Amino acid sequence: MAENLLSRKFSADKTSQKWLTDVTEFKLTNGTKACLSAILDLGDRSIISYVIGKSNNNNLVFETFNKVIKLYPNSKPIFHSDSGF
Repeated sequence: MAENLLSRKFSADKTSQKWLTDVTEFKLTNGTKACLSAILDLGDRSIISYVIGKSNNNNLVFETFNKVIKLYPNSKPIFHSDSGF
């Protein structure tokens, strides 16, 4: 397990200091599911990248991360994710 650098300090003085990520699963009315993978910048609390997929897997998360790296190639934030279930 990685070291917890964030230590529950969920605020930032400016953008691109701390990014949070998580995946949320939605059950749709037609019986299928959708998974939302998103990255939030704590500096301004905006979603800076997201991908919607059919299953919660590494590819979904990596695709979300790759999108944000293309948008902010010189950023070096603390990148935080929960441990999952």
